[in-house]
Amino acid sequence: MDRFAYRAYTDKGDIVKGVLEAHSHGEALQLLRGRGLIPFASCLESASAKRGFQQTHRRGASRSVGEASRLAFVYELGILLRAQMPLDHALQILPQQPDLKTAVPTIRGIADAVASGGSLAEALAAQPGFLLPHQTAMIKAAEHTGSVAEILLQLASAMRRQIELRARVRAALTYPAILLCMSMATMALVATVLVPSLLPLFEAQQTSPPLIIRVFIALNTNFSAILVLLAAAAGGAALIARRLGMNEAFLLFRDGALPRLPVIGSMLIQAETIRIATALGLLLKNGAALSQALIIVQKTTKNRAIQRAIAAANERVVAGSRVARAFAECAVMPSSCCHLAAVGEEANRLDEMMLHIAQMNEAALHNRLERMMTLLTPTLTLIMGLLVAGLITAVMKAILSVNDMALP
Repeated sequence: MDRFAYRAYTDKGDIVKGVLEAHSHGEALQLLRGRGLIPFASCLESASAKRGFQQTHRRGASRSVGEASRLAFVYELGILLRAQMPLDHALQILPQQPDLKTAVPTIRGIADAVASGGSLAEALAAQPGFLLPHQTAMIKAAEHTGSVAEILLQLASAMRRQIELRARVRAALTYPAILLCMSMATMALVATVLVPSLLPLFEAQQTSPPLIIRVFIALNTNFSAILVLLAAAAGGAALIARRLGMNEAFLLFRDGALPRLPVIGSMLIQAETIRIATALGLLLKNGAALSQALIIVQKTTKNRAIQRAIAAANERVVAGSRVARAFAECAVMPSSCCHLAAVGEEANRLDEMMLHIAQMNEAALHNRLERMMTLLTPTLTLIMGLLVAGLITAVMKAILSVNDMALP
């Protein structure tokens, strides 16, 4: 006998699910009807076959799906659902889209899971790494309020802004990265080719070479030993990092210390504020309860200190405190954002104010990144130029000193 998972209507219209044993699909249907249940034919399947499918699908889902494909999936699905297309039909259409070729196995797995009676959020959660946990949680909350299409389109908009920001940062870092590589290659060429060729000149004059020449000669002579030491140091550092990565106390200390770093810390706070405000604003706008929304918002950040702060704020909100005050007391957001949240609460427009806070911080973060990238290129050019010039100058002085020693 085989085991069959099912979902069916009761005589009162309720949906029940479970597992039964039968020799065939037809016998399973008869057993369900004998119990007074009306099964979904498309939702009845062998439990063993389902396990095999899930294992096969997870292996297929391990293939990396690009962020552009994830964005296209969320946006296109939102458009189709807003056009009142049934979910199962929409999922059958999506694999035909040109932008979703790399995600076809994953989409088919999601479609099969939905056809088997699962919800969209459950089907997405079964795809490891496809969507972030808080995105799946937001979709699950939207299923209860009937606003899946709206939340998908809003998630797509947020994902698009994040992709554009990362693309701008990568483009701004391309030239400095090339400049750094070329400068390092120049220094390596001088150190490994030009400097060793000068050593015979000093040996012929029976004089000690300058310090810079001695340093590079020592590096060339002990190059293999230095590589071994560097590899051992890298291995030790990786082992220590792995051990510390499993230490919750250290991770909590690290996450709490990062926002206090100069320059980078304030940018991290802005980035976390954007995630928190966007998620909370979208959830409240689509009818989610405040306490449930705050639980989901905890999943938007990987910073353990901020997760604890949000959890503490949620406890205060459940006890009757206002969101803005709870956020201020638990240091979830900067004080300026908490003041804006308080204004939104007073006007009964907390959802709109949270989205405004996210947009405001996003614009500020973009401006800071652009200024930093604008200053990075000339600064790095100057530093690399000084390093290469200093090395060339030292080598030229060494060459000239040889000529001086050769004069009578």
